[in-house]
Amino acid sequence: MGSRLALWRSNARPGVRGSLYYLCFWSSVGMYIPFINVYFTNLGLSGQQIAMFGAISPLAVLLFNPLVGATADRRGWHVQLLLSMLALTGLSQIALAFPTTFFTILPVMVVLAVVRGPIAPLADSMIAGMAVRHQLAYGKLRLWGSVGYAVTSLLGGIWWAKTGYPTMFILTGLMTGLVAIVANSLDHTPELRKTATKSAKAPRDAAFIAIVVITSLVGAAFSMVSMFDGNLIQRISGSTLMLGVLPCVIASTEVPVMLNADRVIARFGTAKTLAASTLILGLGFIGSGMVSEAWMLIPIGMFRACGFGLYSVAIIRLITERIPTTLLATAQGLISAIAGGLSPLLATQAGGYMFDISGPQLVFIAAGLCIGLATLVVWLGLKLNWFKPIAQV
Repeated sequence: MGSRLALWRSNARPGVRGSLYYLCFWSSVGMYIPFINVYFTNLGLSGQQIAMFGAISPLAVLLFNPLVGATADRRGWHVQLLLSMLALTGLSQIALAFPTTFFTILPVMVVLAVVRGPIAPLADSMIAGMAVRHQLAYGKLRLWGSVGYAVTSLLGGIWWAKTGYPTMFILTGLMTGLVAIVANSLDHTPELRKTATKSAKAPRDAAFIAIVVITSLVGAAFSMVSMFDGNLIQRISGSTLMLGVLPCVIASTEVPVMLNADRVIARFGTAKTLAASTLILGLGFIGSGMVSEAWMLIPIGMFRACGFGLYSVAIIRLITERIPTTLLATAQGLISAIAGGLSPLLATQAGGYMFDISGPQLVFIAAGLCIGLATLVVWLGLKLNWFKPIAQV
């Protein structure tokens, strides 16, 4: 088995390996993320209890992601750590099929949060490094994640309504196991093991701080709405099928945007593209919170998708422009600790409180305002010329 994987790694083009990883990983995410909080609501859990589940993940990210990222760069254990986290994530997802009360679900959610948190920053740093070394358009790799998410969220909306949510967790865990197999084909980055030093640290300049602030505000917004996306659909009379259709439409819209994102960046620059993407995202969230009919979420969701498609490519490009490839995992770990840890930790609690007192509409409007602040930070960075590339592009 190992020799076959080694042969695949040596023969397959880097772009194919990176694209296939994103396809499989985001397919596994689309199988359960749009539905998990609706499942918890159907079990009778309150908004505050769901918010507590939402708070576990950012707390785990805050505590563990910097350590995992730094260890990966210092030891060259990128693939080994990624495989371990994926395997444990798959087992945790399968385990979620069985408990039905808050206190029995809680320990499984804790384990899932700890092992799932480092996966995205580890994989993104590896694939971004591959894109830099092989001069690939990162957006063309990342778009396959949206393709996978669109397909599985649509099929999930149809299939889980027939088979029930416990089946969802079992199949998702098996899919995550497939992701681990694909992840073993990513570059082992031997040059990083030779050049990385134990004393190396991520930059602390104004651009890096701005990136942390921007991603923190965007992370806070997404953490709030991700808890209650399905509840918003249910509140305005959407069906279970709509729970799958909307993510499918959004993810499908992201594909052509990501396909052309590198061209947009080449014409307007990374920072200007980032500013436009956050503005679109903010307006899209506010619009989602103001609709009165479920079908209205589809055109607004497509508008939001344009912003996210540009943002997901532009932010990775900005990071790789400012940080050497030998420190990408370290930097991603630090960024995710704050942007995916501390910031969502506070935002999920605020989102749960707003949901209980006013409903999901207020949560979406507040998320839009958070991203509006991120747009102001990008604009300030443009004015002060913080984002001039200093590293490999």
